[in-house]
Amino acid sequence: MSRLIVAVTGANGYIGSHLVASLQKKFTVYALVRPRSNISSLQKIACKIIQLDYNSPSKLRKALYQVTILYHLAGALPNQPISDADYFSANADLVQKIMQSARRVKTIRQFIHASTAFVCWNKELYANEQTAAQPETIYERSKYRGEQYALEMMGKVPFQITIVRPGFVYGTGNKGLLVVSKLVKYGVTGIFGAGNHLFELIHISDVVRFLVLISGNPKAANQVFLVSEKHPQTFKHLISELAALLHVPTPHFFLPETIGKIFFAGLVQTNKILPMPITFSDQTYKMLYCDRAFTTAKAESMLGFIARKPVKVGLQEVIQDYEQQGWI
Repeated sequence: MSRLIVAVTGANGYIGSHLVASLQKKFTVYALVRPRSNISSLQKIACKIIQLDYNSPSKLRKALYQVTILYHLAGALPNQPISDADYFSANADLVQKIMQSARRVKTIRQFIHASTAFVCWNKELYANEQTAAQPETIYERSKYRGEQYALEMMGKVPFQITIVRPGFVYGTGNKGLLVVSKLVKYGVTGIFGAGNHLFELIHISDVVRFLVLISGNPKAANQVFLVSEKHPQTFKHLISELAALLHVPTPHFFLPETIGKIFFAGLVQTNKILPMPITFSDQTYKMLYCDRAFTTAKAESMLGFIARKPVKVGLQEVIQDYEQQGWI
């Protein structure tokens, strides 16, 4: 019996490559990437790598021939040196282009769109899927616009749509925690604010497990799901864990938010002029100072999903990886 065909856009990205590695155990996987992309993360995975121009509807439809489930992960990540227009092109316009091509492929039964929990990251702690979105950064605004289009198309296309909002994804091979790890390592940081603000994380293994769980799952049809850890730790606890893993003293001084804003504004401007070992942006400030926690009750009640990876274990693996890679 032939296996179902699943396609993944942005397959060479961090989440994409891990997802392809998992999906290929039960599906035939088409890994869709842009021309001249770095495909080293896919070369040891049993998948069909298809390099194509996403702006070509005919090439897109050809690449999606006989595909049953389409994962759309391609897009621009935070803190990229690109214009606002490029962000909206990658994170919003591309959703429309992919979906318009997909609706002309008769075999597609499900479109799974990777958005971000950051679209509802605001002053309301433990935001859920119904919380009003308040995107602030260009990354958040562009991702939200793409998500809005997917929401508008629910019930208007011949396939089911599932929108997934992962939180702060971390794991080996990912540099998401590199900035804060370096600050702790080099002793140039304290506790931001009072340190009691929540700092949610979601391990790559849990994100992939959820994405596989919803494939072909009727309970996920035309739904939006937040994917994060159930009980986030405080920023103070995160810093303490990192300091222990890096074998350095735990910072004990506090950097008030008012001073922090000035401090980070200076770093962001300096970063635009001079090369620095750590990249700073407005997103960096938000990440280090603002409460971040999301309600995962919907994924748990409807699908029985709970994040499994203990943060302490995940952090240990990440720091070991940073050291082995020579990143820290």
